[in-house]
Amino acid sequence: MLFVALLWAPAPAAAERLYLTPEQAVARYFPPPATTARKVAWLTPAQVAEISRRGGEPPRAVVPYVEARQAGKLLGYCFVDDVLGRSEPITYLVALTPQAAVAGVELLCFRESHGYEVERQGWRDQFRGHRLTPELDLGHAIDSISGATLSARALTRGVRRILATAEVALTARSTP
Repeated sequence: MLFVALLWAPAPAAAERLYLTPEQAVARYFPPPATTARKVAWLTPAQVAEISRRGGEPPRAVVPYVEARQAGKLLGYCFVDDVLGRSEPITYLVALTPQAAVAGVELLCFRESHGYEVERQGWRDQFRGHRLTPELDLGHAIDSISGATLSARALTRGVRRILATAEVALTARSTP
């Protein structure tokens, strides 16, 4: 009877895997002597609509990000975001160049019981250098991962949304 009870018991909650703090992840892409400043993009309804059209899903109307500079020159941006995996949020950081190309993707916190294969650096490196194009999608420029399809799909959608946000709201401001 005990065996049967254990079989039907709910699965334990996923252990939270913490990888980096946002500050540590930003420093990986923009180490000193770069300086960083926290900023906020307040999106207009027209920008939200354009980002939704380009990125495939609506952004939040208020988007915090970090801007990195060195000697007055813009080095790039970092965005911390959450996407819903199978049932839990995945927190990650996307570093971008001033031209809105991906410099890198870092996992900050993974809460799912499955799909943690997206923690592999080799998989996340597929995003590097990509801009927002139709090919930047799971099964095209980004390989799927067996056993982590939902996590991989969620992260890919999130990166697309961030790229669209940067294109629409930030790249016009990239002059010093």
